[in-house]
Amino acid sequence: MEIMDVAVMLGKMIKNSEEGRALDLAKAEWAECEELRTAYTEYSAQHRILEMQENSANPEHELMARVTARINELYEFIVKHPAYIKLEEAQNRLNALVQEVNGVIIEQITGTNPNCTHDCSTCGGCN
Repeated sequence: MEIMDVAVMLGKMIKNSEEGRALDLAKAEWAECEELRTAYTEYSAQHRILEMQENSANPEHELMARVTARINELYEFIVKHPAYIKLEEAQNRLNALVQEVNGVIIEQITGTNPNCTHDCSTCGGCN
């Protein structure tokens, strides 16, 4: 078996792991939430308006202040929405798994654990 074949297999295993499935579910929930999609679309549009004003020869500072305030409102709505929180948490769990897997691979290649702090109180023990 070639290295890339093993990498493909490992990628599929990670995608089918509990963490991978949780991320897929969270992405689907995000995509199905109309109020989040609407807020995100407006958030993106407001950013484009702000960029246009910033790049304008005669920016309208009052408009920029209103747009910035709206961007901040939308940001707060989005990041505090349960579907967004679930998505972010699922992404973080998957990232942690991938980082752990990468650490094991690096350890096998170099013989050194890249996550070792040399402070034995921070982990569950050496090999």
